[in-house]
Order: sequence, then structure tokens, then C-alpha cells
Amino acid sequence: MKDFLAIVGPTASGKTSLSIDLADHLKVEIICMDSRQGYIGMDIGTDKVSPRIRNIVPHHGFDVRSPKERYSAGQFARDASSWVEQISSRNSLPMLVGGTGFFLRAITNPIFKEPDVDPVCRRDVRRFLQELSRRELERWVCNLDPDRATVAIRGGPQRIIRTIEVALLTGRTLSWWHQMGDPDRQPLKGMVVILETPMETLDMRINDRVDEMVGKGLIEEVRGLLASGCMATDPGMTSTGYREIASYLEGSCSLEEALEKHGLGGRYLEQNTKNWRTVSNSFVKEFDGNPINLLKEFDFDAHKIFVAMRTKYGKDFPYLAGSTGGSKILLVWLRLLHKHVKELKNLEPLPIPMDVHVRRATITTGCLVGKFYSTDCELDGDAKGAWSEACEDLRRKKKSHQTAFELDEVLFKLSSNGCSHMRRNEKCPEREECKLYPKYCVTANPKSNIVLGKLIQIDTTYPS
Repeated sequence: MKDFLAIVGPTASGKTSLSIDLADHLKVEIICMDSRQGYIGMDIGTDKVSPRIRNIVPHHGFDVRSPKERYSAGQFARDASSWVEQISSRNSLPMLVGGTGFFLRAITNPIFKEPDVDPVCRRDVRRFLQELSRRELERWVCNLDPDRATVAIRGGPQRIIRTIEVALLTGRTLSWWHQMGDPDRQPLKGMVVILETPMETLDMRINDRVDEMVGKGLIEEVRGLLASGCMATDPGMTSTGYREIASYLEGSCSLEEALEKHGLGGRYLEQNTKNWRTVSNSFVKEFDGNPINLLKEFDFDAHKIFVAMRTKYGKDFPYLAGSTGGSKILLVWLRLLHKHVKELKNLEPLPIPMDVHVRRATITTGCLVGKFYSTDCELDGDAKGAWSEACEDLRRKKKSHQTAFELDEVLFKLSSNGCSHMRRNEKCPEREECKLYPKYCVTANPKSNIVLGKLIQIDTTYPS
């Protein structure tokens, strides 16, 4: 027997409407599976169903936390398990509705049981961490939990703080808890219905929804939250729509700019949803839904897979194949596979993935030297060749078996973290200890800065 029915899908796909329609035919109670609708006072911007509908169909999961508090997937899973049990005891069907995939995963694949910690200590640690700059937070998380640092940094300040907080308060890293910690409860089993809607329809609905929210009083709602003591950096206030309107109210941008960011943010998320849905469907079609079958077909040869994705499977995997431009996504995907599939071989011919950070780091470190004119496209080719030659030289001298393909993350961190002060007009906190300053520092060598889309002169006179 299934424990629940779940209706999931991207923003504006019609999840709420379908759930209400089903409630006309089934005895159900709805559990909100949205990471933002659980916050008190955030009604318009999260598109909560009206009190009238909630009086007709029982709903759970609304208004359980202040926007100042974090509502984690683990806490939702514990709450949802209790709600499912209560609803089932009333001979009703628990129906989970929302678009937060991590929440769904948390109830079907329980995460670790958190140890008891002093709430006062937790509050003081979080307050201290919230005062740190993004740069300082990234240094902390890289030192305390290097295995999870990349995931945490990509997830934003709240995820970084969470990772640091666990390490400081428990004495063990979040990575350790995920791998070794006991699950906090038994998994729930359910039937999941995924709604698919054409992108054109989603775009239209999202645009209409933004206008509708403003008409209902979104600006006034955000103004009231800020007046009540909420800050733009609070967990709830970082939600799409709220952070943009907060920026407008604080004078950082115009209302038109805020609304445009709100709409574009939604469209960006939906495009990503579409891209990865295409990838998933292609794996189902070509390899029975399992990437390992792709690896076996090419005898775990990374270069053969790279070529096949760019040619044979380009039509089926356009997002991975790079049919819209370069091969950055494909190479990053292969790097992730390599991290988890040690049998992957023949990495040497793979080029280094290129983006603005890798370009900047290539010049900053002096991998390319001399004077030359170059567009960003031409620079990509030069940089790929230079890193391949450098790695080949190391292999020849048996000093290292490093491949250019594996340098992407290292160079990205050097550029985005090590020298990001230049973009923020901040004094570099590492200057006194930095091994690259002054010879390789982008601040000390402004001609080394890369500007996309323009013909630029790069002047590097570094020793080889």
C-alpha cells in the first residue's frame, strides 16, 4: 500500500489546480511541499491557496516558520511523516503538492538524524556566520568540510552556513553525517505524478503570475515583512520575488528592473527543468535510463563518450552535446562521472572546460605568456592547448598524471574565490600571504583581465 500521492512539476504547471480538482472526487488532505510556503506572512509571493479553499480542503504545511528561521528538508520530512500518519488515521489520502524536489527526496530517502545541540549555541554560531562575507564563508567551508564545499558554495550562503554550522556544533562534517549518520525515520512510499507543460505555456503563465502578484499587493507584503524586522538575507526573504522586491524597496534597483529579474529568474529555472528533462528522457530512450549502460557501451573510455555525445547522440542529448555552443556542460558532466566512476579512463585527450574564470586564471597564473591580441574564442583554443601541453609535459617527466580535463574546478576556484576581490572592489584579505601576488595577481596586472566578446590585448611578461 502506498503512503501518499504526490503531484510535482515546475512552477506554473498546474499542480494546485489539479490537486483541488482531485479533492472533488477523492477524500484527501493536502500537504504543501514547497520550501517557501511554510513561512508566515509570505502569502502573495509564494502563491498560497486562499483561506476559502483551505476551509473546503484541509491543508498542512502552511505558516509553520518565521521567515527569519530556516525550514530544512529534514524538518519538513519529520513534519510530513506526522501529517501523513494523522491523515491516514482519518481514512483520507495524504496528497503532497509542490515543486521542491529535495523535500520529496527527504521523505522517500530519509536523511541523518541530527544530534541534539544547544539552541543558544546554534543561534550564536549562526549570528556570527551571518556577519561574515561570502569570501570568508567559502574559506570556512573549504577548510571544515572540503568534500561538501563545492555543493555548499553552489547552493548559496544559507547552504554554506548550514554546512559550517553542523561541523562546528557536532564535531563531524555534514559529509560524514550524510554517509554515516543513522536515518531519522523510516522512508515513506508513494505514487508520484509529474506534470509536464510546454515551455511556451509556462513562460506565459509565469509572466502573468508576476503581474497578478503585484496587483494583489506583493510590494506591500514585502514592505510589511521588512518593517516587522525581517532582513533581505533571512532564509525566507531569499525567495524569488521577495529578494527582488526587497532590492527595489532598499533603493538598489528600479521597480521595472526588480520585476524583470523576477520573471527572468522563473524562466531560467524552467529552461533548466526542460534541459534536464530532455537529458533524462534521452537516457531512458537510448540506455534504459541508466548512464552506466552508456559507459559500458564505450568500455568506460571518456574520450569515446565525448566524441559520441558530440556526434552520434548530439540530437538526443543537445544540452550535454553542446549543440548550442561549446562543450562546457558535457565536460563538466564527464568530470562528475569521473568523480563517482573510477573505471572511467582515457582522460588525457579531453580538453579543459572553458569559461571566463578559466580564461582569467590561465592568464593570471602565467600559463600563457607574451604579447598577443585575442578574442575570447581564440583565447579558449590557446588556453586549451597550453594546459594540455603543460599536463603532457608533467606526465612525460613522470612528475604527475594530471590531465587538463581535471583542472577546471581548481582554476575556477582560483578565479572566482582567490581573486574575486577585484570584481567587488574590495581589498584582498589574502594579499599578504598570497603566493601569486604580485606577479600573478589580476589586480596588480589589470591587462590580464579578460573581457568577453571584445578584441583585447593581453600583456603577460611572466617568467616561464
